[in-house]
Amino acid sequence: MTRHEAPADGGEVPGGGQDGLRERAILDTALSLFLKRGYTDTSLARVASEARLTPAEVHRRFGTKADLLGLILDREIQRSRQPFINGVPEYESALEAARFIAQWHQQLFAATALLPLMRITISAAHKHPELRDLLVTSDGGEACQAFVEEAFKTMIKRGLFRECDARTALRHFFGMLNQALWIEPVTIGRPIEKLDEHIDSCARAFCVLYAADAPDF
Repeated sequence: MTRHEAPADGGEVPGGGQDGLRERAILDTALSLFLKRGYTDTSLARVASEARLTPAEVHRRFGTKADLLGLILDREIQRSRQPFINGVPEYESALEAARFIAQWHQQLFAATALLPLMRITISAAHKHPELRDLLVTSDGGEACQAFVEEAFKTMIKRGLFRECDARTALRHFFGMLNQALWIEPVTIGRPIEKLDEHIDSCARAFCVLYAADAPDF
C-alpha cells in the first residue's frame, strides 16, 4: 500500500471533507494508543475497536500498523513545520531570531507528538524490522533539522548571525535548550511552565557566540 503523501505546504494529512475528517479522527485515535501503549501493544484491531471500525476497514484505509505509524509521523512532521510555512520573519535583531528558533524548539516538545513517537519507533525497531525502514523513510529528526537549518542559513544571509556551520551552531543551541527542558516536566499540549525565561537566557547565550554584531545586553 502506498502511504498518503504529506502536503508540501505543511497542511493536514489526509485531505478535507467528511472522509478527511474521519481519517484524521482515526489517526488521532491511533496516536493516542501508540503514546499510551507503545508500538508492540497497539494493534490494528485495538485501533479499529476504539475508532468503531473493523480491522479490515482500518487496513484498507491505512495499510499495516507500520504504515499507520508512518503516516502519523509524517503528519507530526508537517505540524512541526507550521512556523516556517510562510518563510522566515524579517527580524531586526539576532536575539529576536534566536528566540523564534527557541520557541519553535519548545513547541516541538510541547505541542506535537513527533519526539515521543520517534522514541517509540526507535525503541521498538529492534523487535520490529519493518520500523527500521520507517525510520529511514520518515526520518522525523532529519526532516525537522533540515528545514530549521535552512531558516538559520537565511538568517545568516540577512546578516543577523556570523558565517558558521548551521548544523553545528543549532546543535549547540538545542543542547542548551534541552538542558532547560529538563527543569520542567514536559506534557504534550501543555505549555512548559517558566520556560520563557529559559528560552530568553539560552537565546542570549547563543547570540553572544553566533550573532554577527556584538549583542548589547
